[in-house]
Amino acid sequence: MEKHVTVAAVGDIMLGDSFYCIGRGVRSIMEKEGGGFIFSNVIDVFEKHDIVFGNLECVIADEDFNKNSLNSIQYRGHESSAQSLHAAHFSVMSVANNHILDHGKNAMRRTINLLEENGIKTVGLPEVQQRKTLSSQIINAKGIKIAFLAYCLNKERSTVGIVPDIADIIEDLRYYKNLSDAVIVSLHWGTEYMSIPHPRQISIAHNLIDSGADVILGHHPHVMQGIEIYKEKLIAYSLGN
Repeated sequence: MEKHVTVAAVGDIMLGDSFYCIGRGVRSIMEKEGGGFIFSNVIDVFEKHDIVFGNLECVIADEDFNKNSLNSIQYRGHESSAQSLHAAHFSVMSVANNHILDHGKNAMRRTINLLEENGIKTVGLPEVQQRKTLSSQIINAKGIKIAFLAYCLNKERSTVGIVPDIADIIEDLRYYKNLSDAVIVSLHWGTEYMSIPHPRQISIAHNLIDSGADVILGHHPHVMQGIEIYKEKLIAYSLGN
């Protein structure tokens, strides 16, 4: 009998309060309503899938936290959020984005440790050549090996995993293609709040599919962009928030 694995994927996940919503943002709501509150309407969907993937666009750590500084408070989820993500059935999370270093390397490391302690694989670590972190790249589900690669293409102050050269991604992609049954590539790219992908995104996505990617999952614009089937492979240019 042929084996099948199902994967659910979501867009940007921000579990902190934004600068303009201190005291009434996501973190504050989770503290008031309980950690599982914001996922309560999607858990029934997630639990039907073998793998659930998301882009964690914040830290969930108390490292270097200053309660008297708005900059220190904003975009910082509570450490218990790792348990909430696990309870919501997330199994793989990308940190290759422009917010994971908002509060420094110590907070980023603490976030990654909390995710791993709660059984959530972390992909998109700072190394350009992601084969250096082999154990965190491949998930074995029902005997099917799926590699997850994650990169940020938009360079900003707090970016991790920035890759200016698509050739580096293709090199990783071809390496993991020989080690797995399928390769899913997460890309933090595009222009915020634009509902259609930039022509460069389309060109990059097609290039990666031509080089062996099976699925492209896009993040960063914070709105939904189009979904394309290219050579029978799925490209989701932006999954929104």
